[in-house]
Amino acid sequence: MHWTQYANLAALGVGAVIIYTIAYCIYNVFFHPLRSYPGPKLWASCFVPAAIQSLKGRLPYAIKELHDQYGEVVRVLPNMLSYDSDQAWEDIYGHIKGRHTKTFEKDYSFYGPTPSGAPNIIMAGEADHRRLRKLQSHAFSEKALVEQEPFLIKYLNTFIKGLRDQVNGPAKGVVPISMWYNFTTFDLIGDLAFAHPFGCTESGKLHPWIAITFEYIKMMEFMRLTRIFPTIEKLLALFIPQSLKDVRKNHAKWSADRAEARVAMKTDRKDFMSYLLRETGDKGMSKDEINEGALILVLAVSLMNFLHQTATVLTGMTYFMLKRPETYDTLRNEIRTSFESEEDMTVNSLGKLKYLNACIEEGLRMFPPAPTAMPRVAPKGGDTVCGRYVPQGTVVGVTAWAAHRSSRMWKDPDSYLPERWIDSEFDSDHKKASQAFSYGPRNCLGKNLAWAEMRLIMAHLLWNFDLELVKEDQDWMDHNKIFILWEKAELHVKLTARVK
Repeated sequence: MHWTQYANLAALGVGAVIIYTIAYCIYNVFFHPLRSYPGPKLWASCFVPAAIQSLKGRLPYAIKELHDQYGEVVRVLPNMLSYDSDQAWEDIYGHIKGRHTKTFEKDYSFYGPTPSGAPNIIMAGEADHRRLRKLQSHAFSEKALVEQEPFLIKYLNTFIKGLRDQVNGPAKGVVPISMWYNFTTFDLIGDLAFAHPFGCTESGKLHPWIAITFEYIKMMEFMRLTRIFPTIEKLLALFIPQSLKDVRKNHAKWSADRAEARVAMKTDRKDFMSYLLRETGDKGMSKDEINEGALILVLAVSLMNFLHQTATVLTGMTYFMLKRPETYDTLRNEIRTSFESEEDMTVNSLGKLKYLNACIEEGLRMFPPAPTAMPRVAPKGGDTVCGRYVPQGTVVGVTAWAAHRSSRMWKDPDSYLPERWIDSEFDSDHKKASQAFSYGPRNCLGKNLAWAEMRLIMAHLLWNFDLELVKEDQDWMDHNKIFILWEKAELHVKLTARVK
């Protein structure tokens, strides 16, 4: 075949791709079942605008701006609708007897397969999810929390000691508090999940596996983007750096090895795995499921808010609190005047502090651990969301960043105001629009543990130290990106030991 014939074939191929792309975009804008939903035509026409924002780490920010312009529901992809209201949480993620006879299943193109192929509690279908949740829920019950409190106190004491060393050392009290929150929460989870503490609070350094975990989260965003284009997913996957692919493999292997080591241990310690191993037979967990369960416990409890980042919320809460001195003073005074000694501050006693709880609630609203929409798929025959019919197969989700900061849901939404959870002045706020632990039967199992950690860490921190935001981090919020979860900039504070 002459070279000109090859050139002609190539030109025909390119032309066909261009014609298909134009036709695809025209169909999405003018003929797609979602054509009547509000949103920018460019976003409705193709995946490119959302993909660009996602790669920049700004997708939830951009979607929030679209909600400000278009309202409660916005078409953000050809086949996806984003919502930002309390009603949407209920309609999409809830299970209301007598109202919904159908379930909005998870969009598995978002989550992708597990490393071993076995189901875990996040990616399991409805039947497997009920079984796995029942098994794992015991590890996060109120009873389990009482049994786990000694673990919490152990790492809390190491956290405070490490900070004292920073105050008395060369740093003179200027510490990356965001990193120290990470140290403490990861040490706790490593011990509870694997009986393998990472030693971060003692060494003042991240364990290598934790660094891998942070990269793993970012890698998930790249993998998700390839699944948006199922027809060319394998081709796009070729452009994912081998280093990122290795991250996923190494992360899964390390977690599985630790899980197997914990299973082999002969111990009566009351950690996460002890509850997973109680059941055997058909109702219990297979070896692959235990490995997946161990992996997901670490991700779900210490990183995710479906996927809840305790350290993330504490970091955001610290920043917003120090930016509003009256809030900081009120919380510090509540903690220091409510107890005779530091030993009196327990999970149970701290749960009774009104202003502390309000500060945490507001921290969860202002800096939700999972700011991205966790997508679901409209069931066969379609269903209604926020009073409007959604065709079957449509991907829907509440973008938490938008819902938590919507001016239609909140008075003064961009201000950190713990009083909104206490004072009648804020009765008009739609409190149910803030769902940092998600909503419904698949909400976060680790909520009780996360609340216990946040109360203990913040209370003991303010009992022992005075805090000041360093000048260089006054605009810290402007430097955070989102790749499914937060890629946080380091937050530095100046600690001064309390004069008693």
